Amino acid sequence: MKRLAGIIIVLVLALSVIAGCGRSGGKGESGGSSIDGKMESVKTIGDLKQFELYGYAYSDEKLVLVVTDKGVYYRAVANLPEDINAKLNELSWEDPDRDKKFDELVAPVEIAELTNLSEQIIPQEELDKLVGKSGQEVLDEGWKNVSYFEEGGCFFLEYGPFQYRFTFEEPVTVTEEMDAEAAIKTLTVKSAELVNLASSVTDTN
Repeated sequence: MKRLAGIIIVLVLALSVIAGCGRSGGKGESGGSSIDGKMESVKTIGDLKQFELYGYAYSDEKLVLVVTDKGVYYRAVANLPEDINAKLNELSWEDPDRDKKFDELVAPVEIAELTNLSEQIIPQEELDKLVGKSGQEVLDEGWKNVSYFEEGGCFFLEYGPFQYRFTFEEPVTVTEEMDAEAAIKTLTVKSAELVNLASSVTDTN
């Protein structure tokens, strides 16, 4: 089993959930070429320091970081050399300089894959086409990781690297044993909108 020893920054997601079922929280903006501007010169993890960090996670073999640049989300995947991984394992979580040491260790690691995540955002006009469909139909189309937010009675579903807020026509009876995915199967979609990045965006699998 791979060891996961990373940090996923979820403050933005948390704020979006707290906002309830009103307007969505942060939104990335798609458009333009897949990798453009300053991103064209990015070759190593250290090159990403010029951008805002959204979150990261790493395993014995891989390091995944997500950064934002002018509202666009990018994910970088790098293969961790054994020597650097060994040094990362030696870092103490109690060390006040841990973040600085971590940055220094991974800075020279070459990026194997850099992806513009915002290009995978589903346009609102496509989301509007889900209105009237059943929850089962939505699940059959590949939506997953269903969760429920009691305030406002909305559900959160993920598609690709993003999370979306769904409201349904029918009321939902909440119980401690409620299976959110099972609960939406017979419901009718009322609306769907982008919330933010999915919780799985920094998965190293």
